[in-house]
Amino acid sequence: MTVDEVLDTFQVIGALDCLVGDLAVANMTPQDLADLEDMHDRMRSRFEAKDLFGYFKANQEIHRKLVAISGNATLQRQLQGLNAQVQPYRYSVNIDRESWERSVRDHEAIMDALRDRDPAALAKLLRQHLPAKSDVVRHAFASASALKRPRTVRRRSSSMMVGRE
Repeated sequence: MTVDEVLDTFQVIGALDCLVGDLAVANMTPQDLADLEDMHDRMRSRFEAKDLFGYFKANQEIHRKLVAISGNATLQRQLQGLNAQVQPYRYSVNIDRESWERSVRDHEAIMDALRDRDPAALAKLLRQHLPAKSDVVRHAFASASALKRPRTVRRRSSSMMVGRE
């Protein structure tokens, strides 16, 4: 995918996540909230342990749980497809420590909105949660492009050949 395709997909995911938030708040049971609290605690402990892969798995578990709580199978299928396309990029945005810390702060605020059952606050947070990492994605693409640039190789001139007569 190009950087623009990734960022466009992030925007669409953010918009669909708003609907997830609305539906999750409307459908969430006390047990669902307790499950999300446990998942959030596990994710936070993975962050504190600097376990990026464990954090990513716990983070995705939370997002999947929110989609499941929404109860909308079509929404779930659409998000599964979009997330599958950008999964490597979603993982890589947290390689940057500042972006990772921002993600944790976002999740703290998401949990607050869920506890308050505030769909407007939750929608605002979810709309920006992934697209807000566009600067990190652009930087990652720029760095990858720099690594792929061909290096110029200087050839020895023919006058430097050994054994000339």
